[in-house]
Formats: sequence, C-alpha cells, structure tokens
Amino acid sequence: VEALIPSGADPHGFEPALSDRAGLDAADLVIANGLGLEGGATRLLEDTSAKVVWLGDEVQLEGPQPDPHIWMNPQVVMEAVGVISTAFNEAGVSDPATIERCAGKYLDQLG
Repeated sequence: VEALIPSGADPHGFEPALSDRAGLDAADLVIANGLGLEGGATRLLEDTSAKVVWLGDEVQLEGPQPDPHIWMNPQVVMEAVGVISTAFNEAGVSDPATIERCAGKYLDQLG
C-alpha cells in the first residue's frame, strides 16, 4: 500500500510529480476519496490505466453538496470499508479471508 498524497500534505493543493503517473499506472488498485478532494491529482487519477475506486461515488452521503471529508463520519467509513474490501477482492490484491478478517476487525473498532 502506497499513498500518492504524502501524510500531512494538503490534498486540496497537492500537485503530483511526473513519477507519480508511473506508480499509479503500475498499481493493481487505487482508492481515491473523490468529491474534489484530490485537487491537482484528480486529472492524474482520471487518466491512469489502473482501476480507481472513487469512494465518494460509492457511499451514501447526505445533502446536495456533501462534505468530502468522508473519514470524519463513522457511519460512512463503515460503508467505505465494505466498498474497499470488495475492490480488494475484485482486484485480487490479497487473500479474501485476510481482507474479511481485517475489515471485520476495523468495523468492530468503529462500531
């Protein structure tokens, strides 16, 4: 697992380097928040040959302009865990039993 946007960086103003494109294209799966949060990386994510899952499009959010900071709502995060688990299984990036165990453990911590 690698993060495109470095820890502590402002995702709204992040501008990817040319080398980030190669990393994305080589990825088995990319999980993106969506909802405009990726800033300058959005175009790169839209153009990559890798499978991209846009969480903001996959979870239930309230209102006509939902808060893009989906990790702040535990109910939405719980839904996102299922979306991510399914994406991991479909991409074959790990053993399904391991994914299920890890997802279940995280959901227990949230719930």
